[in-house]
Amino acid sequence: VTSIRCGNGADAGGHCHPECEWEDMKFDPDIPYPGDGCGGNSWSPQHVGMFLERVNAYHQKRDRSFYNEFIVDGIRWAANMPRTVEAIFEVGGDEGKIEEGRAIIRDMAKAYHFTPERLPLLSFDVTNWEKPFSLTP
Repeated sequence: VTSIRCGNGADAGGHCHPECEWEDMKFDPDIPYPGDGCGGNSWSPQHVGMFLERVNAYHQKRDRSFYNEFIVDGIRWAANMPRTVEAIFEVGGDEGKIEEGRAIIRDMAKAYHFTPERLPLLSFDVTNWEKPFSLTP
C-alpha cells in the first residue's frame, strides 16, 4: 500500500542519506552503534532485511533496544489511508497509553468509516525478541 524509501539504524532526522555500501561489509555484532555497520548511511529498500538482522543481533548481544527509522513514501501513505495502518500499539501496558490507543482507533474508525474492531490494539513487549507483539485485552 505504501513503499519504503530507506531505512536507518538510528535517528536520521527524517531523511534518507547516501546508501550503505553493503556488498563489502562483513557482519560483526561488535561493530559500533547502532550495529548495522553503515556508519550513519541509509539502507536501500531491497537490503532492509539484512540490516534489521544486524541491528537485532547487536541489540540482543547488548541486551538493549533502540529504534530504527524508516522513511516511507508519504504521498502513497496518505492516498491509501486507512489501509496503510494495520494496527495501533502501546508499550508497557500502561492503562493511560492503552486508552490513548483505543481513542486513536475510535478516531480513525470515525474518520475513515470503519468499525473499530477492524484495527487491532497491540501491546509491544520490548523484552520479547521472538514475538514482541500481542493483542491488548
